[in-house]
Amino acid sequence: MKTKIAYLLFFSFITTFLTSCQKEQDINALYNTWEFEYFTKKGIIIKNCKEYPPENLNKMEIVFFENENLLVDEQNNDCGSTFKADKNCNLEISLLGCTKLGGTSEQLEWENRYFNAITSSKEFKIKDKKLKIYYDNDDETDVMVLKK
Repeated sequence: MKTKIAYLLFFSFITTFLTSCQKEQDINALYNTWEFEYFTKKGIIIKNCKEYPPENLNKMEIVFFENENLLVDEQNNDCGSTFKADKNCNLEISLLGCTKLGGTSEQLEWENRYFNAITSSKEFKIKDKKLKIYYDNDDETDVMVLKK
């Protein structure tokens, strides 16, 4: 029994360590155009836990500028905002001002989920040309993964 508890604690520690933010993240790497790839849960390593947008939804992108401005480009709506990021991986994005051009119900559902994730962001991590934005979602931390 003690061995099982030790393994469980070790696995929990490793999962937390692997998914936690690196110290001293290079903020300059954030300043780029990132294309949305999928949603997943924090700490989940299983590949089939990725939620990809439907194929009829064109690219959703986010652009971080050095002057702390932000542009969110989506199939039907575009948004502008500001953000604050630091070397400790903290990320705060203010409310987005968006156009409301419409779209199908499925497209709008994904857009709303995407925009809500962005405005609920709390930290980021960049590794292997992937940007992970960690955000709060109903008392859980979820992850939005973007690629260059």
